[in-house]
Amino acid sequence: MTFSRFTGWLARQAVSDRLLVKAIRFGLVGVLSGAIFSVVTALFVRLAGTDPKLASVAGYLASMPLNFVGNRRFSFRSAGSLAGDLTRFALLHTFNILLTVLSMGVVVDLLRLHYAVGMVGAIILVPLVNFAAMNWWVFRRRGIQREPSQSVRPK
Repeated sequence: MTFSRFTGWLARQAVSDRLLVKAIRFGLVGVLSGAIFSVVTALFVRLAGTDPKLASVAGYLASMPLNFVGNRRFSFRSAGSLAGDLTRFALLHTFNILLTVLSMGVVVDLLRLHYAVGMVGAIILVPLVNFAAMNWWVFRRRGIQREPSQSVRPK
């Protein structure tokens, strides 16, 4: 494969609507969001002495702007209304914050493990829920999409 063919293939993948390609783009955004979540959570726990559950909320909230913009524009390439996408995103992430706090509580309070285990659990569990919800609800293409061969021709 020549370099120009490879770059052409790569460019097509960047705008593909295939589920696997969306998942890869989602993963890239998720790695960045997860890094922000981890750093902010650890800073709040270690430097500020914040309870790990509350620190995980701060970490989650800090990662949300990048997560929204990255997933809306890059991962799912939404053409929907900003207000609608943002509302669904906020509802999903309200649920996810509760899931994050619950998982951190189970790890820290019930299992008596280090909060880092809870961070890892949140970084694994939340993206699985997020990908499915974002693909099929938050950034789903709405309305009837016609193939070019199905377009209505004037008579």
